[in-house]
Amino acid sequence: MRNKIKNLCLCASVVSLSAFCNLQLHAAHGYSPLQGATYRANLMRDGNYHIKDAPTLSAEKWKFKTGGAVKATPVVVNGVVYVGSEDKTFYALDAETGKEKWTFKAGGGIATTATVYKDSVFFLAMDGKVYCLDAKDGKKKWDKGFPVEKKTSNFLVSVGVAYGVVFTSTGAAGLEAHGWGGGRLIGLDVDTGEKVWEQQDSTGPDCASSMVIVAGKIYMDAKWDFNTCIDLATGNLEWMQRNTTKITAGHYYSTHAYYDGMIYAVTSVGGDSSGGSQMAEVIAVDTKNSTGRSAWKKYPYDQFGEGALRQKPLDGKDHKCYAAPAVADGTVFVGNNDGHLYTFDAKSGKEKWKFNAHGAIKSAPSYGAGTIFFGCDNGHVYAVDAGSGKEKGKFPISGKTYSSPSLTDGTLYIGNEDGFIYAIK
Repeated sequence: MRNKIKNLCLCASVVSLSAFCNLQLHAAHGYSPLQGATYRANLMRDGNYHIKDAPTLSAEKWKFKTGGAVKATPVVVNGVVYVGSEDKTFYALDAETGKEKWTFKAGGGIATTATVYKDSVFFLAMDGKVYCLDAKDGKKKWDKGFPVEKKTSNFLVSVGVAYGVVFTSTGAAGLEAHGWGGGRLIGLDVDTGEKVWEQQDSTGPDCASSMVIVAGKIYMDAKWDFNTCIDLATGNLEWMQRNTTKITAGHYYSTHAYYDGMIYAVTSVGGDSSGGSQMAEVIAVDTKNSTGRSAWKKYPYDQFGEGALRQKPLDGKDHKCYAAPAVADGTVFVGNNDGHLYTFDAKSGKEKWKFNAHGAIKSAPSYGAGTIFFGCDNGHVYAVDAGSGKEKGKFPISGKTYSSPSLTDGTLYIGNEDGFIYAIK
């Protein structure tokens, strides 16, 4: 690990490092998948919470009212729920009772999911800053602002912490009108907030989602329609591949997932010039392939119709996908704006089953104890058997849901646009 960090600090081909890069400091930090402590359950972003006791969604345990929409996913570590709200406040709540332990007022709304590492909590806010708070009392340790990244309202973006560095991207270039701004990777020292790593190569990522960090690599979207792999040991861009088909524009809005040596990505492809309905494409990439070319591709809905690129679905419905996939037990789970949860065999891409929730699924599905959980715009949270696709339970909550379920044994935690944080048994 020391060699990895030393190389990370010495590389110059893709990144430039500040004078604050302390080799001894970083060598003391290893790699942890941060299971249960970041967006999509871990740094593989596979959505698998590894619980033994699945919530039945039979009753509300508690709910807590904030002053704004809660698009972020709650993170539950050591009996504490950490989550931000668009009311500019970051909350720490008792996981059992929902009682407030402490709050912190940021300079902007908070739509991104926090990452908890050791005794610190990291998150992005809409004032363009990365914040580091003490996990015990909420006192600010440091914050770091970057003039380029002025808007960080994208609920899909969460920082990643590995090797003593806070890696983050605050958006995709050209999407400022949609709440994303800037578009470069940066790395900050976990203890001081000083910049120690920065993307310089113009062919590198312009990211609108959370990066996968695993086995010394970063996997993420790039320039809207490319998959990218960066080697952290050398700083080199290993590959950048456009894996979408000609019929798609291939814009990646959802976070990729890593499972058993594969990267799974979902595109939300462009509609026709009239701004009509859009499609989605599920793509699997074998990380052992040095070119980054796809192993398989599938359209959840494949009936193409009108438009210059035939991107408008034949049924005229919205088939976009903003929700990140979950991958567990050899199955890829993908939510869609058409109201269906689609499932595919992780190796072959063959469709297994689909579940109709009768409402857009913008909440990334989460897996635990043989069950897949997700929120839906019809005002419910669902539990579906991961093997059969049969509904196991649902619970009513008001408002649309962008937040992804966070799971502990027997309890589901989720945010909502109505401003509440829900704990459901």
